[in-house]
Amino acid sequence: MGGVTAMEMQMMTGAMVLVTHWASMMPYDPDTFPLPLPRVVPSNAARPWAWTQSTPWRLFSPSLFGTAAPGRLVITDYRSGYFGAAASAR
Repeated sequence: MGGVTAMEMQMMTGAMVLVTHWASMMPYDPDTFPLPLPRVVPSNAARPWAWTQSTPWRLFSPSLFGTAAPGRLVITDYRSGYFGAAASAR
């Protein structure tokens, strides 16, 4: 990337609930990019995503579900950048 050797890191964690993450891993040089000073970061568990709590969603994917009938997904939680949800077939 931009003449710097990098690798794509992919990981998946969980057993019943899976979380997937991708990151471009590059060498770090503090002389080129010093770390910012520590600061308090407000929780992202609230305002912009608060409306999603308990919202039902209909998902259509005949190739994934094997039917044209919609599945149902209800968002149950949003915390630290991750959504939690309960899903069911109709």
